Amino acid sequence: MRAQLKVNPETVLGGSSLLEEDASQNINNVHRLPIKAKKAKALFISAMPAMIAGIISLFSDDALISLDIKKYTELNEVQTTELTNYDVVIYDDCYTDISELIAKLKEHFNSLVDSDIKNQSRNKPYSIVYTDKHEINHLWGLINSGADGIVSKFSEPVKLREAAIRSVDGKQYYCEKILNLLSGLEQYDGILSTREKEVLHYLQGGLTYKEIAAKLFLSPKTILRHIEDMKKKLHAASFEDLLNLIKTATN
Repeated sequence: MRAQLKVNPETVLGGSSLLEEDASQNINNVHRLPIKAKKAKALFISAMPAMIAGIISLFSDDALISLDIKKYTELNEVQTTELTNYDVVIYDDCYTDISELIAKLKEHFNSLVDSDIKNQSRNKPYSIVYTDKHEINHLWGLINSGADGIVSKFSEPVKLREAAIRSVDGKQYYCEKILNLLSGLEQYDGILSTREKEVLHYLQGGLTYKEIAAKLFLSPKTILRHIEDMKKKLHAASFEDLLNLIKTATN
């Protein structure tokens, strides 16, 4: 039986739209990002040479992100003071103690007394995890430790770049496969659009359609239209039936 986990939109979605379709449309729209004057600095940490080679290729000659690569056999070799020099830290999920390092990095940054550093971002440096481990408890462990994004290695590699850019823009980012696993809505793949799934995530958290509209910067009428479309696709006779379907899917 699936563990009874509920997606909290304030935690998983961060109160920000993280639609992959939105990210791909705006991914090179530099003026929308807080890196107008210079590239964002990112660090990729891995113990796997083949993975490192692929990441170098992905970020080669990138106009928005300057990427450094560091190979560590064990994460206890990593110094948190060094990580605070970066806007984004991307972790290859090939270690056993990533959650501990992410939590330690957040704690270290929050302890900094330099207000100028703290004011640059709400929780910089951002932490992105690139994983092939899809166990629910593991994913929630990453989130609870402070991960700002999780991208499945089974998604298109470009999703990792999108996650890095969106995190610099102050938004949490979880690829659709990870979101589906966290919410229990993977059974609706190919049925609901990404936007409809996002609305469902907020409905799971108990938000009204007006509150969802405010979160997604859409009109209340647009949210109501998405709800009506979902009712038709899922054969729900009423809004209450739709909510019951959501509850069933996450049990």
